[in-house]
Amino acid sequence: MKRRFLSAMATAAAMAVAGESARAAAVTGTIFDPDGGGYTSLGAQNFSAGVLTFDTTNLTLTHDTLGLIGSGSADTSASGQVQMAVFNFDSLSIGGGVTVNVTGNLGLALTSRTDLTVATAIGVNGTAGSFGAADGQAGGAGGSGAEGGVRNSGTPASAPPP
Repeated sequence: MKRRFLSAMATAAAMAVAGESARAAAVTGTIFDPDGGGYTSLGAQNFSAGVLTFDTTNLTLTHDTLGLIGSGSADTSASGQVQMAVFNFDSLSIGGGVTVNVTGNLGLALTSRTDLTVATAIGVNGTAGSFGAADGQAGGAGGSGAEGGVRNSGTPASAPPP
């Protein structure tokens, strides 16, 4: 079975999906390894309808009709500069009939020990910023992502510049 790793940065409204194994993803730039990271699994979860909410501040996963599904773990990247809420599963399937919302102050890492399938959008809407395009001023320069990794490549991540 192929393993999957998905990371969604709620605070930056960015999402990257690595189609390589979770173990390979861990080798190429993350410490959020579902097998060796010490994260408690929320088991095998299959959602085909409803609203899922990942709250990265309170580390909770809830479903609108099923209630509390479980709790995630707070962790920090290898550089110590990126905080994430890690939700680990034995397997995870989120169907097209599910609305997924992410709230909170930490980034979101979804990890699975086996398959991870997301067939819907993940809502990571934030609030309007200041000193950017929202208030008529030019926006700032973009960044490279959580740990400086290169999207869709095997390039190892490194700590963001100081």
